[in-house]
Amino acid sequence: FAFVNYYSVPIYAAFFKPWIPSLPANKISGTVSYFVFTEKLEPCNDLTGCSYEISVILLITLIGKQLVNALIEILTTKILNLFNYFHYHKNELDDNNNQEKEDIEQQKSFTSKTDMTDDVTIHSYGETTTTERAPWETDIYLQHVGRQQLYNEYIEIMVQYGFIAMFSIALPIAPFLAMINNLFEIRTDAIKLLFELRRPIGELAYTLGIWEKIFDALSKIAILTNILYLLITCDLISKLFYIYIENKISLNDYLNYTLSYLYINDLDDQDEIFEGKQLNITYCRYRDFRYDYNSPYKYQPTPIYYQIQIIQWLSIFFFIIITIIIYYLFMFFINNKSRLIRDIRHREEILAEQELWSDVISTTKLT
Repeated sequence: FAFVNYYSVPIYAAFFKPWIPSLPANKISGTVSYFVFTEKLEPCNDLTGCSYEISVILLITLIGKQLVNALIEILTTKILNLFNYFHYHKNELDDNNNQEKEDIEQQKSFTSKTDMTDDVTIHSYGETTTTERAPWETDIYLQHVGRQQLYNEYIEIMVQYGFIAMFSIALPIAPFLAMINNLFEIRTDAIKLLFELRRPIGELAYTLGIWEKIFDALSKIAILTNILYLLITCDLISKLFYIYIENKISLNDYLNYTLSYLYINDLDDQDEIFEGKQLNITYCRYRDFRYDYNSPYKYQPTPIYYQIQIIQWLSIFFFIIITIIIYYLFMFFINNKSRLIRDIRHREEILAEQELWSDVISTTKLT
């Protein structure tokens, strides 16, 4: 659920929105429209593409959302601790108030005694007894750590790691923002563990458990997302196609190369589109590879569009195969455990097997 909730928006913006054509098909008769229920799907920006949207999503997630979550976490813990304190201390506070009133009345009833020899006035007061609570007694008013505390921390780290691994190519400053956020999170968690939560009971853990497989799965998904981002979202293939196929030296005229023509008179409901304004405009341009309004294949995709699509999918398949081969080569030649640890574990397995067989042999001799 956390994966879907956090990553569905950037995945849609990065890998699905680039396929939505910029042609206003819902305003042109005889063209295919892209609708969800009654709403037209919004394409990427014609100038910046979808990379800008992904950068904004990462900034909001790594800065705004993390700060809001940290503040909510701190304030929630403090409010609950105050609630518990007043809840458990309600009767004790009432008793203390009654005791203070009795002490005041008792002090007023006492008379001062005067020593005539030293001319010193001595006042007699009732003896007050103060009881100090031990730290483990005051911890009862703090929040219990609970079994879900580390789960929430792992979820937060998993979300950050996923954004950095899968989408940091869109925002290179994302790892730095995550590091700053983690430093801030370490301090806030330390303060919370020391002053706002009961002392947790430490439990020995040899590995990360299921989280190790989750992080490994995110790493493998990140390989695919980075390949798709480079080849689809960033228009890398179309730019290389423009340079090498069209024999261009630079990308100076690339934007004009990616824009197609749309005849204004082909639009339905022009008054609604232009809000009743009379504009002296013959055509406008949108980002797509389509025939113009003078062609017999009016507003249909051009051969360049299909060529780029074929090259994109072939490149994706090729890069995925190469990446998988490199990944398993590294896994084969570089083990995640050192030779010393492997030898020690192998020795322990042999000793355990010998101990087992010695018990079996001794049992058979007795029988």
